[in-house]
Amino acid sequence: DIAVEQPAGTGLVDGVSVVDFGSQPFPSGAGPVMFGGVSKTFTIRNTGGNTLTGMMLNIDGAHMMDFMVMPPPIPEVASGGSQTFMVSFTPMGMGARSAVLHITSNDPDESPFDIMLTGTGAPPDIVVEQPAGMSLVDGESSVDFGSLPFPSSVAPGMGGSRVEKTFTIKNTGSGNLTGVMLGIDGTHMMDFI
Repeated sequence: DIAVEQPAGTGLVDGVSVVDFGSQPFPSGAGPVMFGGVSKTFTIRNTGGNTLTGMMLNIDGAHMMDFMVMPPPIPEVASGGSQTFMVSFTPMGMGARSAVLHITSNDPDESPFDIMLTGTGAPPDIVVEQPAGMSLVDGESSVDFGSLPFPSSVAPGMGGSRVEKTFTIKNTGSGNLTGVMLGIDGTHMMDFI
């Protein structure tokens, strides 16, 4: 007779229980085959009088690649015995993520033992400040560099008549902000570096 706990001491109900892994950064920096993100330990107990055999775990569902079992369980648990395994959650996308963990065994009425797995892929959120502490609005804000003499007597970036302003990029989201690139275009793009 199989019993599954998560965390230890808290029994799960076959086909009813949901284990939520919470919010994790997306992109995570870990690939789909890496054991990353957050993990939870599950305990399988044999509360019956005979050996629990033929145990296998598999995960399917909409976001099955977000969840990974480590290490695979031992295929047998003696009467009164137990074993543990971990499931990790590394979101491969943003928003709500879900899959189903199936534990098959020789239990006559709970095979497979099904557990819903959920989590959230939390996105990054870029904020640009100029000056520090003053957030700019995407596509609306303008930054005025004031009036400077022309000709400036120096090429751009060579010192002399120029003004500089410091911009700050912040990530206020939960995901990792990646692929940040800066570029300037427009009619007078050569005036700014």
